[in-house]
Amino acid sequence: LAVVGLYAMFMAAKLMTPTKEAVEIEEITTTTTESVESQSWRPDRWHRTHIVFGFCVTSLVCTVIFEYSFSEMFEEDFFSSLMVLEIFKLFYQAFLTEFLGEQLIANPHDVVVDLVRMIATMGATDFTDFIEGFIIDALVEIAQRIYLDPGIDALSEKWLFLLRVYEKYKARRALLNDEEGADDDLDDDDLWMDVDDDEARSPVEDIILSYSTYSTQSTATLFSPFITLFVQWTEGHIGVGAGYGIKISEFQFFVLFNFLIIMPLMVRDIFMHNVTELFHGWKVYDYMKYCKHRYTRRLFRWKGQDPNEDESISEVIRSLDLLCYSSQYYFILSFSAVGMTFVIFALQAWLRQLDNVKDYNPYNPFADKMLPFIIILVFGMCKLIHLFCVWFGYTFLWRKRITAGDIDDDKLDMKHELELP
Repeated sequence: LAVVGLYAMFMAAKLMTPTKEAVEIEEITTTTTESVESQSWRPDRWHRTHIVFGFCVTSLVCTVIFEYSFSEMFEEDFFSSLMVLEIFKLFYQAFLTEFLGEQLIANPHDVVVDLVRMIATMGATDFTDFIEGFIIDALVEIAQRIYLDPGIDALSEKWLFLLRVYEKYKARRALLNDEEGADDDLDDDDLWMDVDDDEARSPVEDIILSYSTYSTQSTATLFSPFITLFVQWTEGHIGVGAGYGIKISEFQFFVLFNFLIIMPLMVRDIFMHNVTELFHGWKVYDYMKYCKHRYTRRLFRWKGQDPNEDESISEVIRSLDLLCYSSQYYFILSFSAVGMTFVIFALQAWLRQLDNVKDYNPYNPFADKMLPFIIILVFGMCKLIHLFCVWFGYTFLWRKRITAGDIDDDKLDMKHELELP
């Protein structure tokens, strides 16, 4: 599990930071010094390593949450612990966005944290408390997406605006003090003149962030029954259910509940999109139609390779807007979440073996002489599956079809220029 998870992490990092393709190249000039620097300094590799390090940090954080959910304190103060985890998630989201620098890279972490919180709710005293915890969590999500997140973003925007105004004020005062013969009678009110919010955030950014939260929560909802089935399947090796006092025969209730709740949550999300449009005035439907239009008329098979990002919005969400919330975006989101989830369960299998192993010494990977061979074998299997998936994707998925806009005035096919399959 650890090798497969780490391999998925590295591949997800490459998908998040693809090589940008140039549509038109005017002039290329190279020197010996520049070639040496390009070989020694590769920003893409540094960026991908940064992403993988973030994946590992989240895996360790979720492991700590797992261990806390096994404690008696969590079971005794179940509802209080759920609220603490919800507050922790808000601060951790802000930390990840600041640490990683892009909302696209931070979104898979939100999916994994939601999945771990979902599994942690299985540590309730009984199934009734589990359902009540789910209802509380659903209500908190409604308040978060309609009121809490927009309110925090508005306060953050106002705070940044005040900081910009203060910086302009200091710059003007310093400039006037440095000038010879400055007017001593200059009033402070004159220094605040012509200070407006030139860098005000576009409403499109609010729509992108709101839909980003929806995408992570919906992805976690769709994953939840399969993760529960995985926990049931690996119960004999990991023992998560035993830590919560759940029998194998009782997993069917959790699996059935997670399957049945998908459709009601989708209906809830439809109403929430309408509420956000009416309450905040966001044109969510129009923006999603525009995203679909851009994705169907993309110039490259993989949308992330398009160098034309929207520079009118914040840099944090440009890569997220570039993928247009398409199937490629959800593939990256799911693939990254699966990689981190595998690493988390691998750590749980290593930690929980002390509860499962009674007749022989626990497994020590550092003393296993066959571990390097197993890693190479699993890595080779992952590489073969990777090559097959690439072939399958290029042959059947994400094919860019020729449209009327892809043909020039002379009715000539521009397939070569557009790099279509």
